Amino acid sequence: MRQAGLAAKVGVSQARLAAIEMGQGGGAPLEVWFAIAQALGRYLKFEFARDPQAELVDAGHLAMQELVIRVAKAVAWEVQFEAQSRAWESNRSIDVRLVDRKQRQIVIVECWNTFGNIGAAARSSNAKIRDEGQHAVAIAGEGPPLQVGLVWVVRDTKANRELLARYPGVFESRLPGSSARWLQAMTRQFSPPAEPGLIWCDNKTTRLFARRRTGTGWTAATQERQMKRIRTLTLAFSAALLLAAAIGSPAYAFTTLKQSGSTGDWGTRSSDQGPEAKCGYSTTGTVGMFQLRWIKVFPVHAGPASGHNKQKISWTVSIQRSADNGTTWKTLKTAKAQVGTATQSKSVKYSTVNINLKGKNLAYRAVSTMNRLTGGSVTGLVKIAMSTYGAKYGTHNTTLGFEDYCPRLVAD
Repeated sequence: MRQAGLAAKVGVSQARLAAIEMGQGGGAPLEVWFAIAQALGRYLKFEFARDPQAELVDAGHLAMQELVIRVAKAVAWEVQFEAQSRAWESNRSIDVRLVDRKQRQIVIVECWNTFGNIGAAARSSNAKIRDEGQHAVAIAGEGPPLQVGLVWVVRDTKANRELLARYPGVFESRLPGSSARWLQAMTRQFSPPAEPGLIWCDNKTTRLFARRRTGTGWTAATQERQMKRIRTLTLAFSAALLLAAAIGSPAYAFTTLKQSGSTGDWGTRSSDQGPEAKCGYSTTGTVGMFQLRWIKVFPVHAGPASGHNKQKISWTVSIQRSADNGTTWKTLKTAKAQVGTATQSKSVKYSTVNINLKGKNLAYRAVSTMNRLTGGSVTGLVKIAMSTYGAKYGTHNTTLGFEDYCPRLVAD
C-alpha cells in the first residue's frame, strides 16, 4: 500500500503519516494508531515495560551468576541457571546448579552481593541441600545417589570482608570447607570438599578466588592442624619463634614426604612472610583462562644436625606434576642443587629458584630436598612438598590468589 493511500484510509495528511513513519508519532492520538493498524490489518499492542536501556535491578547478581556459569562450562560442568529446588515450591531456586554425572556430583552455588540476614541465608541453603538430596536420588538412575555440595560465592567488597571478620565463628562453622579446594572444584572440576565452603568473586566480577583464612578467622581445629606443620629452626631461630608465639606464632605449610638420618632444624617461609612458592600465568587461547608458565620457589631455612657446630647442606628443588587430582605425582624438572654451610647461629643462605614450564597435566607442585652432608656423604635427608602457592593470574593482574598447588589452567 502506498503512503498516500494509507493516509487517506487513516484520515490524516500524507505529511503527517510520513512524520509518524519517521518516529515522530509520539503526539498522535490513539485513534490514529488504531486506524493505522486497521488499515494495515495488523494487531496493535500497548504495554508498560522496563526501559530497555536501563540497568537491570539484579544486574550485579546476574553478573556473578554469569561468571560462575562461564568458568564452570569451561571445564565441562553441566550448568543450570536459577534451577528449581522443588517442583512444587517455585519460590525456592538455586542460583547456579552444577552437575557432573560421571563423577556423581551436584554443587549448589549461591551468589551473594550483600547479606541482609545471615541466619536466613544459612537456613535457605540448608533447605536447598535437603531438597537436592531428593533430586540426587531422582537423577541417579541405576547407580547410587549423586553427592550434594554447597558453596557460597561472595562479592569481595569492604562491607562483606568486614562482616566475615566481625563474625568469623559464624562463617567458619557454617562454611568450613577448604576455599582453595572449592575453587579447584568449580574451575577445574576436581572433586569438591565434603563440607560447604565460601569463595570470593572480585568486585568487578571478572574472576573467582579462594578465601584465605588468617588470624581469628581460623577455628581452634584449623590452628591446631597448621601448628602441627611447624618445625623449629636453630637456636637463633628458636628465639625468634618464641617472640612470635607471644604475638601469634607463624605457621609453616608443607607436607613432609621423607625424613631420614640426622636432620637438624629446618623450615620454609612462614605464613606472615607470604607463600612458599608462586605460580606465574599467561593468557591462553581460551577467553578468561590463564596457563601456567613458571613456578618460583622461595628458599628454605636449614641448620646443622645435632652435634655439628657447622655443616654443609644442599638444597634441591624439583617440580612434580599430577594428572589425577593430586593422588599421584611424577617429577618433571629438577633445578641445580645449591650447597651452603650452616652454623648454630646462621642458616644457609639460598637463592630463589625459578623454573619455567609449559604443562599439559592438571596440577603442579614444588618439592624441596635438603641433604645434610658429612665428609661428602649424605647423613640426613628431608624431602617436603610446598603447600602454599601465590597465584598471579596474567601480567595485568596484581591480585595474588592462594592455591594448594599450581593448577595448569585458572579462570580470570
